[in-house]
Amino acid sequence: AARVPIYGTKDAGRGFWKQLRSDIVATGLKENAIMRALYYFQVDGDIKCMLATHVDDMIWGVKEGFEYLIDQLLAKFSLKKVEHTTFRFCGREVNQDDDYTIHVTCKDNVEKVEAISYDLKGRRPTDAAFDYEISQLRSVVGSLAWVSRQCRPDLSYGVSKLQSVCAKARVQDMIMANKLVRDGAAGSDIGLHFHSGTFKWKDMIAITVSDASHANEESIVGGALEPHRSQRGRMTLIGDARAMTEETAHVHVISFSSTLIKRICRGTLQAETYALQGGVEETMRVRAAIVDMMGKLDIKDWESTAATAMRHVWMTDCKSLEEHLKNPTFSKCADKRLSIEIAALRQLLWMMPDGTIVDELDDACPDVVRWIDTSTMPSDCLTKYMKPDRLMDMMKTGILDLRATAQSLLIKMRKQKSQKGALTDGPL
Repeated sequence: AARVPIYGTKDAGRGFWKQLRSDIVATGLKENAIMRALYYFQVDGDIKCMLATHVDDMIWGVKEGFEYLIDQLLAKFSLKKVEHTTFRFCGREVNQDDDYTIHVTCKDNVEKVEAISYDLKGRRPTDAAFDYEISQLRSVVGSLAWVSRQCRPDLSYGVSKLQSVCAKARVQDMIMANKLVRDGAAGSDIGLHFHSGTFKWKDMIAITVSDASHANEESIVGGALEPHRSQRGRMTLIGDARAMTEETAHVHVISFSSTLIKRICRGTLQAETYALQGGVEETMRVRAAIVDMMGKLDIKDWESTAATAMRHVWMTDCKSLEEHLKNPTFSKCADKRLSIEIAALRQLLWMMPDGTIVDELDDACPDVVRWIDTSTMPSDCLTKYMKPDRLMDMMKTGILDLRATAQSLLIKMRKQKSQKGALTDGPL
């Protein structure tokens, strides 16, 4: 009888993971209570070492003087190679500058994606694709989906849209897929950039940025394409506390997503609410994982203890949603389900970690909702096909810029002037 996992058996993978976990914990690192493949070592809330595992690969960062933690672990395994500063991890290229700024790209993978081969002669954009073309489309979408999840949020919307219609693909869908392939290859150097020294670990906040596009998408239902579906996009960021009130703030992009809302939304408010709800819940999980590494999380009461230790700002460009959430008096919506969703979000805003309900939202509240102008919304390109300039600038510079564009300000001034004129003219 074997006392160790045997390669090829059903329990080999789990056996290896259990042994690896045991060895990591034995070195003094602690398993994160929220993200179980993440380990850390902290002293008085200051992270000295952080290590993440993926199957049999490991990636870590360690401060000077605590290298012994990793050395103890590596001594227990026969390693193929250990790389520093510049390397590939799970298909991604990772590069670290001398100032510790980190760049993550998927250049090699996205450049290898091949376009779909099809003949347009005599075919209209709405004509159905042939089976062999759909097979190519599935391969392309699968490859681009992986790349977009790793470090290319600018491709997320297009990938999500194609995933929704892949089984009933048309010529226009193949055209869009090939355009995504070209966009991906042309921007193969695009990725996530984590600038060093821009904010402090102990003072940072969590940020949710959500957006939605109402009733502009299609989905396959019962083997046929149905319209009027809504798309939602969300981003989870961490950054300095200036994001609470000021127009610019340093941030790191932690996660992002562009997905179709399964439920048909009757209005923009409903779509925006679902988008914000999904984004807030994801960011709450990330916040709890960070607070656990600070040594301040009580897993039995993780929501409250995480909120006490780290503030969270929700950003939306839907003014009516912001007003619903900030209104001291709860106003029911005609749609009961939407009313419940808004009530759940309001509870997170108005109820303090100790269970008390505040009379007004102020700086003492751990969660805050903030309206931002549509022209500054970095998640906008996660809900529709458009130029992702605002998102690209944020990813490249590490700065969240919430200053409205001149064009947006001009449009607002025209609307205000028009509304003022209508009021002064009075009835005929």
